[in-house]
Amino acid sequence: MMVEFNSMNEHFELALSFTRKWEGGFVNHPADPGGKTNFGITQRVFDAWRKSWGLPTLDVRMIGREEVAQIYFHNYS
Repeated sequence: MMVEFNSMNEHFELALSFTRKWEGGFVNHPADPGGKTNFGITQRVFDAWRKSWGLPTLDVRMIGREEVAQIYFHNYS
């Protein structure tokens, strides 16, 4: 279930803000085993997330800020 952002707690918002500062932008470094990554989300994680919601997969470059926050909240908090 998607979470309403106004219901997220202050600690999550603070962690999300910090993470966005350091994990912003697309990377696809050949030495990185995670492969394509955007805002700290790998293509594999993004594909699994979208499939779990019955959504078509997209290139991780297309990930939006709200979807990043949802993935962080559901997968890592």
